Amino acid sequence: MEGNPLKGIDPLGLTGRGGSNANTIGDKKNPASCECDPNNNNGGGLSGQLGLQGSIHVIAVGFSVSGWGSAGGGTSGAGACGMVQMCARIGPGAYLGAGFGLGASAYSGKLSQSGGLSVGVGADAGTGPSVGGQLTFGVDTDQGGVNSVGAATGHGGFGGGLSAGIDVCWTEMKCNEKCQK
Repeated sequence: MEGNPLKGIDPLGLTGRGGSNANTIGDKKNPASCECDPNNNNGGGLSGQLGLQGSIHVIAVGFSVSGWGSAGGGTSGAGACGMVQMCARIGPGAYLGAGFGLGASAYSGKLSQSGGLSVGVGADAGTGPSVGGQLTFGVDTDQGGVNSVGAATGHGGFGGGLSAGIDVCWTEMKCNEKCQK
């Protein structure tokens, strides 16, 4: 018989619960680690972000684009990522601005899996020097549930106006990650 006949058995029903893909009984030829199994979602960690953002909001709809550098680590490994995030904001206001951003997040799985769809609330305000902030929850579109929680705030920005509302974002990530063995 080839490999482990018990491979994939999940007696506790842990696979696919809460955004995790718990290691089930593995095969010695292909141990369950994120280097060998790119879909391994075990663990999680914390990350920090630094980047640039530009925003525009007119009456009830806004749009922002951000470029971020991110580094993080946790039980599933550590890594660094380049990220591009696009958000649409639905809510009242008028705002135009740009600036630096700082952020932090907690994620499940690997750092590179914390991109994709997120939903949250945000606001921007300023007359000259501006401030902004956002709180989002990442959505695991494959298995459902929340796979990350993040917050970001703007610093050193310049803009004018006021906007607030519901933010729906998409984040693309390119990561260099070292996985735990």
